[in-house]
Amino acid sequence: MNSYIIHSTLNVNFEFNNNNKQQKHQHLIVSPETNEKNKSLNIFNNNIQTNGNSTKLDSSLQSQQFLSAPRPLRRCRSSSPSTNPTLYRTINGNLQILNFEQQILIRKSWSRIQKSTFGNIIFEKMIEKCPSIERLFNPLDPLAITRHERYFTELIQWAVDGMAEPDKLLSSWLEIVGREHNQFKIKRLHWDYMGEALTESICQSTTIIGKQRRETIHAWRLLLSFLADRLGGSSSSSPINLIQEGGNGFNRIHLLQLVADGPRQYQTEEKDLKII
Repeated sequence: MNSYIIHSTLNVNFEFNNNNKQQKHQHLIVSPETNEKNKSLNIFNNNIQTNGNSTKLDSSLQSQQFLSAPRPLRRCRSSSPSTNPTLYRTINGNLQILNFEQQILIRKSWSRIQKSTFGNIIFEKMIEKCPSIERLFNPLDPLAITRHERYFTELIQWAVDGMAEPDKLLSSWLEIVGREHNQFKIKRLHWDYMGEALTESICQSTTIIGKQRRETIHAWRLLLSFLADRLGGSSSSSPINLIQEGGNGFNRIHLLQLVADGPRQYQTEEKDLKII
């Protein structure tokens, strides 16, 4: 009888100890992180709504658990004029489109570009983008295209010379040149094509190499975007009526002279007009 009691007691103790070990073992296996995951899984399962054969997810859960598809990017021209005024900075009341380091990068890269063929490269890229542009040049003037190829190169040179003070040295002259081209059916879209051609001609140049190529191209894009912005910004305005021209505005000869002389000569003439 006593042996039976002892044996039963040992069995009970053995089973009790085994149960305690299993509970401790389970407690050790389930970590706090796993508990959190289980809670999240339970919340996830509770939010699944089943209607017939279709299963729907709660919209609030979708926004938290899944990444939404990105919205498509707006297509825009790589070097089209920027209409965002915050693109440019103003320091002490003066417009600044490039910092000092960017200006150095532009001057270095421009000094390596071969100027004799640069204008022709720009014109060819413009025709590739918009073949109808070629019809805008005077067919009776065999030198019209060659002359404008030279103007393209000179335009960049003037931009490089005046980029430290663009609002003072470039803005007014560029706006007048753009405005006076309206009489030749030059639209803002054409200035956009020119800006793209300028950017591609420079950025694809083999002379822009080295570790700072990316920074150099970015600086050029800022400067050329400014040029196209100012040239195309007055495309919807009427030509200027100057007093000395009898109210008839710039004729073709005077426009050619304005473009050929550049912004600095225009500033001198503008000061003389104010004095008069």
